[in-house]
Amino acid sequence: MNVTRVLTTTLAHLSSTMEQAEQAHRTAAANSIDPRVKVIGALFLTVAAVSSRRWEIILSLIALLTLTALLASVTWQRLLAGWAGGLFFAALVAVPAIFTNGWKLALLLVLRSEASLTCWMLLIMTTPFNLVLRALRTLWVPSVFIAILSMTFRYIFLLVQTAQDMLLSRRSRIVGRMDANDNRRLLSATAGVLLGKSIQLSDDVYHAMASRGFRGEIQVMQDFRMTAKDWLALGVIAMISVSLLMTGFVAGR
Repeated sequence: MNVTRVLTTTLAHLSSTMEQAEQAHRTAAANSIDPRVKVIGALFLTVAAVSSRRWEIILSLIALLTLTALLASVTWQRLLAGWAGGLFFAALVAVPAIFTNGWKLALLLVLRSEASLTCWMLLIMTTPFNLVLRALRTLWVPSVFIAILSMTFRYIFLLVQTAQDMLLSRRSRIVGRMDANDNRRLLSATAGVLLGKSIQLSDDVYHAMASRGFRGEIQVMQDFRMTAKDWLALGVIAMISVSLLMTGFVAGR
């Protein structure tokens, strides 16, 4: 195992993660629908997807959500990456179902999972995360749950940045080739230092947020105000959800 190649590959993946996060933020900031409408719409459509008994209905919902995402400037690469991750975990449940309940039920499970995932991917990719948290809080989600999500989100990106800096520093100090034992020692030491830094970083992040007045309530500069466009979007989503729900139940009988 060549440690230089490992560090180069890891650095490339971390840089790609940071670039995708920045691109997601730019895409989200350009969207103007009220975040509360998006959250409620995602809930409605998720219920419609998991309640439907026909794969054609669920597939139509996925197509509709995909079209909406593309119109909102979400790229195919980001959608495919999300679908691939969801498909892996759905397959863990669906593959055993093939041998017990047949391929139709397994296909239904996979499509339900992908439809639900697409709903929430569309929400996250078109809405800044702090506005999502604020919208959840206005919809009476407990503040403890919101605080955990907020801390986790901030901590992940700080940890990625720390890992990127460490790996770049290691790579700049490697000269020549290293044998297998030295490679293993170097990678083990790097992982250990990163673990120690992550523990210290969690304390630093908590104290930094607490010193700035964070008490579990998400505060944003803009106020949520429902406009005619927001009410229209909410009505359209509600009608689509009810139509899919009724069609799925009736067709599944």
